[in-house]
Amino acid sequence: MYQIRRAIGVDTLEWREAEAAGEASSVAAGKYLTSGLYVEVNQTLDSQSEMGFTAELELTRHFSVETYTGPQMRPGIGVNWRNDY
Repeated sequence: MYQIRRAIGVDTLEWREAEAAGEASSVAAGKYLTSGLYVEVNQTLDSQSEMGFTAELELTRHFSVETYTGPQMRPGIGVNWRNDY
C-alpha cells in the first residue's frame, strides 16, 4: 500500500466497506497540503460512481474546522475539538 500511495502522490489511501446492506464500498485518497490542511476525495465503487470531498484545517492542536460535500451528504461545516492523550 505504501508503494501505491507513493506512486500516486497521496498521504492516505483507504478502502471503505459499505456501512449497511445495499450501500456501495468506496475508495478515498487524501493529502496534507500543509502541516495543518488535509484534503480528501472519495469515490463510490458502484454504477453511479459518486464522488465526495472533505477538507480539514487544524487551527490549533485541539481545534479544527472541517468541510465536506458529496452526493450522499449535505454540504456542511463542522468544528471539531479533540484532546490527545
